[in-house]
Amino acid sequence: MKKTGIILCLALLAFSWNSCKKCGNKMGKEADFKAYLGPYHSISVKGKFEIELSQDSAYYIEATGGEGLLKNITYNVVDSVLTIENLNTCSFLKNYEDKLYLKIGCAVLKELTFENPYRFYNLGSLKSNSLKVVVQECAQKTDISGEFNNLWVILGGGSANLTIGGVANEVKLENTGTGQIHAEKLIANKVETSSRGTGSIYSSPVQKINANIIGSGNSYYTGNAAASVTIYENATGRLIKL
Repeated sequence: MKKTGIILCLALLAFSWNSCKKCGNKMGKEADFKAYLGPYHSISVKGKFEIELSQDSAYYIEATGGEGLLKNITYNVVDSVLTIENLNTCSFLKNYEDKLYLKIGCAVLKELTFENPYRFYNLGSLKSNSLKVVVQECAQKTDISGEFNNLWVILGGGSANLTIGGVANEVKLENTGTGQIHAEKLIANKVETSSRGTGSIYSSPVQKINANIIGSGNSYYTGNAAASVTIYENATGRLIKL
């Protein structure tokens, strides 16, 4: 029995070594590609990338990384939605996905959805009449700044931290995970927050804040805006003025 266990361990080590070697070889030398696409107003990115968004008149994506990894990036535009996915999978090579850099260009912007990104930031200031931002799973860092009429931000499960700056008329902030939404640098007339998980929300409303406390996460705010709060059954979070 002991001998069988030793043989099994050796076999697993050999498999792991071979897998690591394959993943390392798969990356290849650094390369890049750029593709100009049809118009789109929504962007959905799945998988780890370091993402830079530039809002201008051109619609394009530009990716940089190991040539082997670039082969496993898919992208298409359907019904005005640009979908990009990182299909590379390797549990043996630490942070291999983080070596993929993605630049996206667009004009009109209505929705951004990220699933497990490494980092996201926008180059320059975004402008949108109505923008919805959804960050799912364990994003490391997301930074968004711009001028918005209506802004709706959803931070899904995971420990992601999201920072928002700029100006807005009405803002809705939802946190269902353990991370934090920092919107202190977003000057907004009206703010509505929903704390569903354990993570906190920080905001700077000018006129009014309405907080919905559903979990244990707190909603913090600065300034002298009129405040109202609804605390649901079994919720332990609070609305706190700083």
